[in-house]
Amino acid sequence: MKVIVLSQVLNEQHRKMLSDTAAEIGAELCFAMREDAIPEAFRDAEVLYGFGVNTARTSKNLRWLSVPSAGVDFLMKPGAFANEDCILTNSSGAYGVTIAEHIIAVSLMMMRCLADVSEESRLGRWGRPGPQSSLKDSRITVLGTGDIGRCFPRALSWSMWGAAPRLMRTRSQTALMPVSSAGRRLMCSVQSRFPGRAACGTRRTC
Repeated sequence: MKVIVLSQVLNEQHRKMLSDTAAEIGAELCFAMREDAIPEAFRDAEVLYGFGVNTARTSKNLRWLSVPSAGVDFLMKPGAFANEDCILTNSSGAYGVTIAEHIIAVSLMMMRCLADVSEESRLGRWGRPGPQSSLKDSRITVLGTGDIGRCFPRALSWSMWGAAPRLMRTRSQTALMPVSSAGRRLMCSVQSRFPGRAACGTRRTC
């Protein structure tokens, strides 16, 4: 079986993991940055990971196309696959946390007018009041209950209500940071393995 991995972001650790797995199952593996860089010997590959749109449209040997996106609308049309029995899978579930956090970041940028603040500070102007609003006590509507839609409310709870702010003291510094009960147990565990490095006690700041 021949497998193609189309990607521009793999590091050496990723490549080794994939190569080791391919060797275990007896597959021939090819890494390529772009479709037009696929070697001729792999043009008849059975499996392709990546945005192999042209390969899917022209290769009748392709049996499985796995794309690194959640959406596959661009492939759901007549003529998208030379082999109509080709299996198509997506990467749904891989983006929930990062997109949910991005939504929070962009929401705060807009609600706090951070683009204007950044420009004002770049020009050396400070302290000009501007309209701001808060996520706290806001009504938020989430349309869709996919991975991103489910992760977004959880991400809001992580960032606002998931843990109470507490003081963690070490020998060298006192830092304000959120410490949940699970986090306290983890710190105690770390302390037991590295005595003298961190104090396990915490104290409320409010």
